[in-house]
Amino acid sequence: MDQAFIYEILPKVSRTFALSIKALPNPIKLWTAHSYLICRLLDTFEDDPILSLADKRKAISIIQSGLISGKKCNLKLFVKKISASTHEKILIKKSDELIAGIKNYPEPVKKTISQWANEMAIGMKKYSFSKSRGLKLINTINDLDEYCYYVAGTVGHMFTDMFLFHSKTISEKRKNILIKNKVYFGKALQLVNIIKDSSSDYLENRCFIPMELFKKNKITIKEFFKGNQIKKNEKIYSVLIKKAEKYLKNAVLYTESIPKRHYRVRVFCILPILLAYKTLNLLKENIPALINNPGQVKITRKEVKKAIRQSMPASLSNKYFRKAGS
Repeated sequence: MDQAFIYEILPKVSRTFALSIKALPNPIKLWTAHSYLICRLLDTFEDDPILSLADKRKAISIIQSGLISGKKCNLKLFVKKISASTHEKILIKKSDELIAGIKNYPEPVKKTISQWANEMAIGMKKYSFSKSRGLKLINTINDLDEYCYYVAGTVGHMFTDMFLFHSKTISEKRKNILIKNKVYFGKALQLVNIIKDSSSDYLENRCFIPMELFKKNKITIKEFFKGNQIKKNEKIYSVLIKKAEKYLKNAVLYTESIPKRHYRVRVFCILPILLAYKTLNLLKENIPALINNPGQVKITRKEVKKAIRQSMPASLSNKYFRKAGS
């Protein structure tokens, strides 16, 4: 796989993670960028609002075959069917090279990318949806937790395995903390996005807010997204926000256990965590706007730049890191 292509397309399919990945040292930088594009390829199919459920599962299965057995991963037939962006379609057209390219990495890196991307694919097939089948629902909080694990917690496994392979001098104590908390980094970011995008998702015929929360608060999904019972909205969102805050605390513990000599790896983790904290604080103050202005509640560029500035000193001081995230 052409490294120039990897680094060229990365910021065009994910601006936030492109910034974080840029901070990493090689070869972890290349491994992470490449594996992230594979995850993004899977997500492009799972997340598409117009692709049929059968086509989604077929495309994801083709990617799995490529990951597991090295078979050709030709997805070009889906390019005209999918409503993806121009750059996501380029990624689809390059899918065969993208999947085959991991064979050039050390065997443990190749194995972990294949293993955890395949695990992600299993979950995406389980939770994928199509408009023709009506509103996509998550039934319970446990289902939501499982969904976050499949689409984001797997990334924590993948990155940690690659980092520990590359950095063999990490103490057993630090390694145990990393392993204990590795799923929370991705799950935290995913849950923050679920809360932030809840109204936009509903307009696209899916809802990741668990049905059990609507039932417990005696409100229908339609009533919830009309925003006429704001007290009930606040109660439901507060459950999800508290869960996201718990995940973020674990993500902080994960990051703090990375030795400061690996400050570039810490920056990779710290920047999205700081952005998630800033986003979550904004959401708590603007719950009515979450309903009334879908997709509009987001932190400013000024706050993003501030998080970037804070990430370097935070990588060298756990005390500063916790203060910046509070």
